[in-house]
Amino acid sequence: MDSFHVVVDWLFPHLASIDTEMSKYGLITLGNFTNLQSYIPFFLLFMTGFIVIILVYLEFENTRKSPLAISVIFLGFISRLILAFSPTIYASGIRTHFILLVSIIIYSVMVFQRLSRRKSRQFIDNLLIVIGFIAGFSYLNVLMSL
Repeated sequence: MDSFHVVVDWLFPHLASIDTEMSKYGLITLGNFTNLQSYIPFFLLFMTGFIVIILVYLEFENTRKSPLAISVIFLGFISRLILAFSPTIYASGIRTHFILLVSIIIYSVMVFQRLSRRKSRQFIDNLLIVIGFIAGFSYLNVLMSL
């Protein structure tokens, strides 16, 4: 365990258990709804989503594209939320994330267009190389998991 994890565990001792709090029935169940501690992961997830929306708004600096970018991301999250009510959610797997992934791709293209206008050509070339390596490693990870 590296020193970063030791510091994080020391400052936030219960942060490591947040991912284990999610059960098949969700974060808040009949067994833990009276426990105030079971609402902390829900609050953290809610705040993370709120920060993402604020960052999307700030990225486009209150231009005409800000509401469009926010709506693309928001509709992707809402589509995932609606599909989470499907009775076959566990059998569907990654298919329920499709619209969310498409909205993230649309938003990424919008950000990339904005970066290409603001930054130099060398920066864009280096960014594409890094993104290509990350995509390649992600593809290899998918192949290894099959």
